[in-house]
Amino acid sequence: MNYEIGPILMQPDPLRPGFSYKVRNPRCYKAPEIVSFTQILKENYVVEYGQFIRREFAHGRLPVPYFGAYSKPVIVDVLIDKGYYDQLDSFSFAMYVICDVHFYDPVTGEDYYQKYCVNGYHAFYSPSDYFLGVDIYRGERLRLKHHLDDCLVPYIRKAHYDAYAYNFLLKYQPEALEGPCKIDIESLVKAMGYRIQVEQLSRNGKVKAKTIFHTKMVTVYEGDKAVQKLIEGGTILVSSKCDPDYLMNILHECIHIEYHMLFYELQYYYRSLVKLEIPDFDEFFMSEDQQDTIHSMEIQANAISARAVVYKENLDITLENFKDELGRDIHHTDLYGYERLIEHITETYGSYRTTAKNRLHHLGFKRVRGVFEWGDRSYAKAHEIPDDFPDDWTYTLPIEEMSKILGTNLTFDKLVFSGSFVYADGHLCLNHPDYVINFNGRWWLTEKAKKNMAECCLPFRRVYGKENYRYTFGELNKEQQARFYEMAFSAEQLKALEANRDEYLLSLLTVEYEENGVKQTRKMTRGETVKFLMKRSGMTEDAVAEAADCSVETLTALRSKKKYTPRLGTMLAFFTALNLEEVYRNELLIMTKLISEIDSEEYKTYLWFKNTVPGFNVYQVNDYLRSIGKSTWTTGYKPRSKAQKAV
Repeated sequence: MNYEIGPILMQPDPLRPGFSYKVRNPRCYKAPEIVSFTQILKENYVVEYGQFIRREFAHGRLPVPYFGAYSKPVIVDVLIDKGYYDQLDSFSFAMYVICDVHFYDPVTGEDYYQKYCVNGYHAFYSPSDYFLGVDIYRGERLRLKHHLDDCLVPYIRKAHYDAYAYNFLLKYQPEALEGPCKIDIESLVKAMGYRIQVEQLSRNGKVKAKTIFHTKMVTVYEGDKAVQKLIEGGTILVSSKCDPDYLMNILHECIHIEYHMLFYELQYYYRSLVKLEIPDFDEFFMSEDQQDTIHSMEIQANAISARAVVYKENLDITLENFKDELGRDIHHTDLYGYERLIEHITETYGSYRTTAKNRLHHLGFKRVRGVFEWGDRSYAKAHEIPDDFPDDWTYTLPIEEMSKILGTNLTFDKLVFSGSFVYADGHLCLNHPDYVINFNGRWWLTEKAKKNMAECCLPFRRVYGKENYRYTFGELNKEQQARFYEMAFSAEQLKALEANRDEYLLSLLTVEYEENGVKQTRKMTRGETVKFLMKRSGMTEDAVAEAADCSVETLTALRSKKKYTPRLGTMLAFFTALNLEEVYRNELLIMTKLISEIDSEEYKTYLWFKNTVPGFNVYQVNDYLRSIGKSTWTTGYKPRSKAQKAV
């Protein structure tokens, strides 16, 4: 395979023999995923700006600083430095381009440098004029009414989101401003001049919607099969798998259309210049600045769509009416009252629960933060959040997010492995009967814990991760770490305990034999080790297969002398079925040549369940993996056939 062709290089992974990882190919030119307007100017219009400034200078219209009584400066060079942009409408904007001009005075032999601001405007579907005038630029702040960034995305202050939502509704669906109601999304889209088309946009259903501005071939899916379909421009594609979120997903796209049209037109304009089709943007090839641009657009679309679907003045009416239903002031209701209120808002406006909750929080309802927090595959039970708890912190995290932190924070690892904490209803909580209770094999917070979260649960800070372009979780509260870890063994004690125990357990994996009349020992083979561990557990082969949710044939292959390389998931299921100690797990991973997988997400998920979900089993893990769209460890229990039993 030739690794040097294309924009991606596959590099061998030195830590995982036989595996590779992808990096950008520095020898391959690839058009940028996202281009800025300033970049287009620098690559295509430096000569034109130089000619304009020289022409103005030759006709005496260029303001020139004083060089001296007898000086006769000439322009040596003109370069574009940066640009400022002010939106005029959906398809045009004013331009203020800052140029560096290099003057040379042959009389004195001196070089001078001066910045100039050249103003003009650009329109995508009508004539443009880049050169309306020029003046000296001394670094003063330009007063722009609708300021755009380099990629033509508007700067919108958080305080102005409600105003943008109001203007959007006033323009396309003014009746939604008259009182509490659901937005008629079909008529709104029609008023914008677009149409809605339902398609399966991804195999796993994670792509909810996308807008097609110009007619092109689009990849859609029929089950697991990808097909190409011609989609007309002016179409909002919505996933066939997002029925409950239909309104919010389409409204999100409508906000992009209304406020980010210049960005999309710029990308289309650039790709038409370089003769490239405009695809879906690939974040792998984005710079940090480009990722920040997309991030800014998504924040704006999420925030404005939320404020449009639950418009503030309509919400005030809803709150006033609901107060009569509660029979008391909403600020003094209990958490159950807030749950009812959020459900009522969701049904009235067709919004997400999160949208309703955030709108209430913005209006000053602090206690609502402990309601409808997403935990392990479902919402956690309502709990009290301290008033002084920062907005970017949380006590509630899914297992998938918490397990990613393993191996990245030493103190966190020690806390998890100390046994002092259990994972209870989306929280990492002290393992104490005052705070947690086991019901039907699952851990839950007690009423005391729900009212005293700071006392028993570990808080996490939400941190924006630029690598995968999502909100990730992982920065722990350092003070809470230190305070909680005092309740467990010290690091030195744990190390000494583990060293003594491991030495003893490893000594059991030896076989005595006699050679030339001399007794000797050797390490067990893989097959012998598996047989020993199964015998040690006191379980039959069928019982182990059932506990591991795998076939008896798989176990037979694992303990046979034949060459057989199992999947990591198979080994994790075996570890779980026999509840193996770490030293035995590591030995088996070495024997099966899977030790390089010890830092994988799959192995971290196993460690997470083992250390925070006491008594977990393979079936629970497989159910969890299915729920998040990942491959299960094993494919199902298959007992020994009658023919095999007879043999």
